[in-house]
This record gives sequence, C-alpha cells and structure tokens, in this order.
Amino acid sequence: MFKHGISTLLMLAAACCTAAETARLVADPYGAACHITRKEQWIAPKLFPLMKEAGISWVRSDVDWRYWELKPGEFNPQYAPLLDAPLKAGLHFLPILPGDPPKFGKWPWEHLDIYGKFVRHCAEKYARSIQYWEVYNEPDAGSPWCPSAEKYAPLLKRTWQELKAVNPELKVVYAGIVGANVDWVERTFRKGAHQYFDVMNYHPYTSMPELIFASARQLRELMTRYGVGDKPIWITEIGWPTTPLLDFYLEVLPVAVREAGLDPAECTVALVCDAKSGFAFGMDNHPRELFPQFKGIRRITLEELKTLNPAECQLLLTHREEGFPMAYYPAVVQYVKKGGTLVLPYKLPYYFDHQLDGRGGYVLKQVNGDHLKDLHIAWDAWWTRKGVPQAESYQRPAPAFRDKLHWDLKDHSKVGRFLSLRNMKEADQFIPLVEGGNSSFNAPLIGVYKLNSDLKGNVIASTASVVYGVSEKLQAQYLPRTFICGFAAGIERIFWYNFINNHANKNYSESHFGLLTNTLGQKPAFKALRQLTRLLPGNSTVPVVETRDDVYLAHWIKPNGAHVWALWSAFNRQDLNTPVTLQIDGKIVAALNHMGARQPIPESGSVVNVTGSILYLVGPQKVSFQLK
Repeated sequence: MFKHGISTLLMLAAACCTAAETARLVADPYGAACHITRKEQWIAPKLFPLMKEAGISWVRSDVDWRYWELKPGEFNPQYAPLLDAPLKAGLHFLPILPGDPPKFGKWPWEHLDIYGKFVRHCAEKYARSIQYWEVYNEPDAGSPWCPSAEKYAPLLKRTWQELKAVNPELKVVYAGIVGANVDWVERTFRKGAHQYFDVMNYHPYTSMPELIFASARQLRELMTRYGVGDKPIWITEIGWPTTPLLDFYLEVLPVAVREAGLDPAECTVALVCDAKSGFAFGMDNHPRELFPQFKGIRRITLEELKTLNPAECQLLLTHREEGFPMAYYPAVVQYVKKGGTLVLPYKLPYYFDHQLDGRGGYVLKQVNGDHLKDLHIAWDAWWTRKGVPQAESYQRPAPAFRDKLHWDLKDHSKVGRFLSLRNMKEADQFIPLVEGGNSSFNAPLIGVYKLNSDLKGNVIASTASVVYGVSEKLQAQYLPRTFICGFAAGIERIFWYNFINNHANKNYSESHFGLLTNTLGQKPAFKALRQLTRLLPGNSTVPVVETRDDVYLAHWIKPNGAHVWALWSAFNRQDLNTPVTLQIDGKIVAALNHMGARQPIPESGSVVNVTGSILYLVGPQKVSFQLK
C-alpha cells in the first residue's frame, strides 16, 4: 500500500483508440452454466427469457450419454428435445461430452470406439445448430470418474476426429480444468492434445476476480510454447456462492475455542488475506459477521504470518480450501508452537501446495498429509484406509455436545474424510465435537487438538465441507469485475456459474452459486449483469485495464462509439475506501454504480472514494487519476 499523502499518477490511454482498443469482443461473449439437461430441465422454459433479459446468449450443460444412448445404437427419443430447447429459445448451446456415461461405455477413454460412435451421432444430429462441443468437465479434479492427463489426450483426439469428419467447421472446446492447472494441461500436450482443440478452457475459481489476469497469462504462455498461443481461451465456469453464514463459524467455533481454554470475547482472529500475491484461497471473502462472539478480526498477509504473535491474535485461519503456500507452513507451525490456536475449517488441510510464481499466479501441487505430523494432526479417508466410508450416512454432535451443538447431515454434504489421532504426542489431548460414519464406522469430523508437548497451542480442525461463500452484495460487486478482467485478460467468452441456485441445502456451497434463487428471485448479481451487458455489449472494444496499487480503471468503446470507463478497487481488504483524484477530458453523460443506480457526476479534479463497487463513467474521451 502507498502511504497516505503519497500521490502516484496513472495516465491511461493517451489516444482514444489504441491498437489494443481496436480489437472487438465477439458478438456473444456472455454465457451461463445451467443444468437444463438435468435438474433444471423442468424449469428451463422460464429460465431462457430471464437469461436474455440479463444479456446472456450462451447456456452450458452436460449431455449425459447414458440417458441418450440406452443401448449401443439405441437412442432415447425423449432426450434430444432437452438440447433443442435452448436453441428454440434463441440461445446458443454449449454441450459437455460425455456427461454421465452408460455402463457399456464406462469409462469413455477405455472404450474409444464406442464413445466415438456416440460423438458421431451427436455431430450428425446437430451439425448445423451446435457448433462448439466441450470435452469433459474438470477431468483434473482427481475423482475416480476422471481420466488422467495421459488418457484425456486420446479422448480429446477421438472427439476431434469424429466432429471434424462430420463437419470441419465444428469446434472442439478443451475440458474445463480446475484453475490454471498448467501442469496437467502440459501433460496432455505432451501426448499431442494441443493439436486437437479449437478453444482452450478453464475454471478460475478464486477469492478475487482480478486473479484472472495471472491465470490467463499462465495458460497463454503454455499454449505459446506448444505453438497454439493464437487459439482463443474461454472460461466456462466462474462464480461465487452466496452461502449463508455457516454453522461452523457461528456455533461450532465458539464452542471449540472454549474447549481449548479460551474466551472468544477475548480473542482476535487473524485471517490470511493475500490474494494480491496470487494466493487464491485465502480468507479474503470472510467478513466480520462470521465472528460475532469474538473480539475482532485482523487481516494479515503471508509475510505477516512469520511474526504473528499469539498474544495479539489468539486464533489464526490460513485458508478456506485445501491449498496453501507451503513455503509459509513453517510459520504456521511456529505460531502453534508459541501457543496460538490454528483453525482449519475445510476437509484436508494443507493437501495442496499453492506455489506462487511471483507474478500474481500460482500452481497447485498435491502434497498429501505427511507434513501434518508437525502439527500433531492427521486424517483418514476412504481412499487411504480400508473401512472408511466413501459417504457417511450420518453427521451429528459427539455425545458430550449433543445439548450444545446442532449439526445434521441434511444441512451439510457428505465427505468421506475423518480426523485421526495417530500423530498426537503423549501429553496431547483430543476433544471430538462432531462425528460421522455409518453402521460399522464412526470417527470425528470436527474436533480440538489440545497440544501440550513441543507445541503449546491448539488446532481446531474440520474435515466437513465448510466453504463460506460471499454475501449477495459482494457477489454482485464481483460479477462485472469478473467479466471486465476476463475480457481484458484475453478471454473470448465467459460463462457464469450458476444461473440458478440448484439445491436447498443451506450449508452446501453448490446450492448458492446462482444469479437467481431456486424460486426465480433475482439476486443483486443478476441486476449487475444486466447493467454490465448494456454498458459492455458484444462487439464493444476489448476493455483495456490498467492498475496502480488497489485501484483498477478500465476503458472500452461500445459499438455505437460511446466511451465507457469502470473504476474500482480490488484488494483493499473490504473495509477501506481508496480516495483518488480524477482527471477527466470530455463530458460525462452518466455516472452509475454496478447496479445501474445513478451517482453524482464527478468533475475533473474532484476526489472520489473508490470501493469494490464499480463506478461507471459514460462519455469522456479520457480519464486518469492520482492516488491520494
């Protein structure tokens, strides 16, 4: 951060139309993922008009092979209408192959001839109406139903061959990979996959939209090394769930802290918030409201971990998913050694090394769990220990906490991961809070490791699926920033995930990604998208984004020639406004916030407080600013 009083001039686009600005967006850059071939098929006719209202022209959904081809060569006539529905509504449809495969084609990479015949059938039936076909969803996720990189390459090649044989103009979209998983992608390229797609594709789920720049750069650099750097890149999933405030933080964590011998009212919670460094899964999105019983929160960087004092911050939360920059893991262990209480709220802690590249990007490396011995904690899962259920049949408070906690599987998702005591030292203690299992297995899901050996602190750990999302207000702020940053980073087309909430489980993040509620109520993000697509429609120039410190300023020109500017701050830790002095050349026709509400029109030389909510300025030829 620049200190108060230091001004830095950021001059943007000396000419009205730079070479970069002359490039135009594709005609239909806005898409949404929506399960219209699955659970949303019954409500799809009501969704299509709402998609159009929001400015969405593409919809993406799985094509489930098993429901279309019931037996080899025998196709279900009732399935194809699911694919026809968005086309008849005037939308483009992006199908994902092969969806859920039939028994005779499981798994597709092991039955390429059978799979190839199915792809040929799809291509022949829709050669004139569906141009793009995505090949697999998140195959790098590590699930049993996912191919390895080496097996994905021939699957992609076979899809390419079948589609192109029917119509050379059909386009193959690479699988939607999890983040910029360049290691996995490169393994497929080594097997020749770079020759068999028309569009690269990925799912950059991160804590901040602005991290898209780094992930897109990483993919583009890899593609360039293999001679395909000129191929377009799409994002077919990105979004943030509006999961309500979670039971773990509001109810379980205060009980756990008391069991650790601390008073929540006397505890300050340190949250690692360092998205600006490229750490995509920190606690940047976690608000003060998650910790109402605690003294307060303090947002810290990764470097500040090295000197974190347990006397000043009694609790520490380092990450919200399973990845963490392991270069800083020794600092976490030292914090616990000095008496601090570490909170690990989600599944398998420190399972991936979040390797930062120093340019705002990262690579995830799986490191498993041997290093957890340093913290005296451990876990077991269905794939590591015989007898552990893949999906537990119950979750409930441990016997000593049945009257203190309310936890039920109906409000949470099954995980198949459990805490273990095998790394504890003799003087350490463990207090189970929530347990799970089935008729033949029981083990803790959430508990407190009270450490009294070489480590003097505590570890509060949960293998349950506890992923806090964002507020509806923050989701609406993130949405336009996502599309603007994505387009500016060279992404041709972006699909928001998801168009509608698709479950009713209050603690399950998958239930709350939608722009609509499951009763078709419009969330603020829906309205923010509608506003963005009016100000940045297809065939506008590609936004040019420049930044200094936390402030971002984007510029583009609409097809009608109108200049539009978007001003916001990204990494200001949610609780700060950044004052800037604007320099404006030309008349401002309208000043709007991200929701379309009119704002006071600033004059050149005036000071504006920039926040995470975009300020749109329509009309001026040139805008620049000084940081105060």
